[in-house]
Amino acid sequence: MIRTTLLPLTMSMIVATALATPAATGQQVVQSQRASQSIRGGQSAEAQWLDTLPADLPIVVRVGGMQQATNNLVTMMRAMSPNLAEQLGSQIQATVSEFTRSLGAGQGEAAALVLIDVVTPDEFGEQVELEGAQLQVKPRAIAVFQTQDYRGALASIAGQQNLQPEQRDGYDVVTVGNGEQIFAVQKQGFAAVTQHEDLIKKVTSAPEQNLGHVMTDEMKSHFLDGDLGVYVDLASINDAYADQGEQVRGFLRQQVDELREENPETAQQIRTAYQQVFKAAENARCMAANASFAEQGLSVSGKLLMNDDYEPIRQMADQGDDPADELAKLPRGSAYYAFNMLDPETIEWNMIPSGDQIEEDFPEIAKVLESPEFDQANEQFRKAGLMRSSASLGLGESRQGICVIEAEDAPALIDAVRSSVEAIKGRDFSLIKDLTIETEAQQHEGYTFDKIAATYDFDAFTKEVEEQTEEVKNQVQQKIDDENINQNIDEALADRPIDREEAVAALRRIVGESTTIWVGTDGSKTLSVLAENWDDAQSQIDSYLANDQGIGETESYQKVRAELPDRVRALTMVDVQTGFRQILGELRQATEEDDLRAPEQTPEQTTMIGMAVVAEPDGLRFKSFMPSEVGPVIEKGIVPVIERQLEQQQNQGQ
Repeated sequence: MIRTTLLPLTMSMIVATALATPAATGQQVVQSQRASQSIRGGQSAEAQWLDTLPADLPIVVRVGGMQQATNNLVTMMRAMSPNLAEQLGSQIQATVSEFTRSLGAGQGEAAALVLIDVVTPDEFGEQVELEGAQLQVKPRAIAVFQTQDYRGALASIAGQQNLQPEQRDGYDVVTVGNGEQIFAVQKQGFAAVTQHEDLIKKVTSAPEQNLGHVMTDEMKSHFLDGDLGVYVDLASINDAYADQGEQVRGFLRQQVDELREENPETAQQIRTAYQQVFKAAENARCMAANASFAEQGLSVSGKLLMNDDYEPIRQMADQGDDPADELAKLPRGSAYYAFNMLDPETIEWNMIPSGDQIEEDFPEIAKVLESPEFDQANEQFRKAGLMRSSASLGLGESRQGICVIEAEDAPALIDAVRSSVEAIKGRDFSLIKDLTIETEAQQHEGYTFDKIAATYDFDAFTKEVEEQTEEVKNQVQQKIDDENINQNIDEALADRPIDREEAVAALRRIVGESTTIWVGTDGSKTLSVLAENWDDAQSQIDSYLANDQGIGETESYQKVRAELPDRVRALTMVDVQTGFRQILGELRQATEEDDLRAPEQTPEQTTMIGMAVVAEPDGLRFKSFMPSEVGPVIEKGIVPVIERQLEQQQNQGQ
């Protein structure tokens, strides 16, 4: 009983925050009005609570006002999907209103927080139990909420009309019929309820470290704005999971070691990537973010705070930011648009293993890195200096893209590309059969272009994958046999055979036999163009240089871009409608199912979502925005396709 009563309070806000997928803020006027409405004596209710709540529960979820947040959510639903809002909107509002009233919140304008503890995997069993056919969750969390009727709220949670709580060390204990207990305390302006006595003690007594002291003013601002907020103490989580993190590292090292003999280039990429991820994670202090629902769309903003001595962030901040105007000039018709700033000096070359280790683990890559051509490429790349890259990429049947790079030394960048190709040519990489470069292959509008072509060997690649799969199967079977489990891996996979010839054919349909890129410069800018032939490449170049049909001319791009910071370190814009159609195109190529097409009612106009990142000396600030126009694309396009595929799978299974 307690669990089913407390869970809506402790879990619903977590789920709501999870559903608020990164989209950006920028509706500053709306959010400022919300913030001013919640101010009491210069501080919102939640802001005052922070000074009395413990800081050693590393995850805090906030709802600025349960009824107001719900109304804003329904308003957004009506704009995105009128049918869905009609079906569920009133029901959601009525349910939340009744729920908040049961907590003694009057008309339901109550703010609420959930403070969540983080436990190790060994302790998960204490939080999750299977009772009969029901999964019971008992999170280590404290629910904190505004109430005008503390006893009434406690009675509602406990399911007891004649409540007789036990007084114990400044807090109340309520025992229900099955012997379970809840612990609660009334403080100035709020009540706190939990199923864990040690947690209620943290709230009852004055904590040595409180959230108000731990959070900086900037992080409080991110946390307290909008309809929902979340604060995560990443440093505490890193400490709690240090052993598990090391186990993951060890597992990844083992997997890379097993992979290096068959596929050294992939193994090296994986090793470098996970080393960078772990180093960044270890230097993360905390994150605060908020989400807002409005008729215009869904917005999220926040900041990731890093350790003071994490040099890569400081270096990026020192380099400044950019308005990313060049991105808007790129041709329409692609699914993905991205602006990034890159300085070769900030690349963490120390992440690359030592020469001896490379030579032992990745001999082919070692040959590349030890070649004079690579040394030359490295020097030329650094000489190119700070680069501002604006790129677009089309998927599926429109496999094309263009990248505009503004470097401090454009000719040095061209030289670096040429040297890199020469360093890789002739190496024994399974997927690439041949790599060629034709310098000064084309000239157009003041640009001189090299032609770089990679030809693929899918037969060799799939054979290698097949051998790796067989090796993995043998390892799994050996473990099964060692544990005396009566199971044969070949029999288990018998209904899922892998046809290598079909795999080769699918790769050829999706990727093509080769990839061709034209890279050129006019001495100032560098263009890199992905296209099947020069005519297609020239068409993209002309569209970009004309500067009258760029993606920035569309209403959706302008709307989303206006919600994001004026100057950025990175900016990503995705055309959901175009991306959906192009992904279906890729699936058609892979499966040869011609009916995988967008329904006729799918909107055809450009429908962007966006996210921006700004580098600051102490961390990364981010904003993103998903306009309400995305709703019809999901409702009329994506959902029907998924439903149709599920129905086909169900019919095939009968």
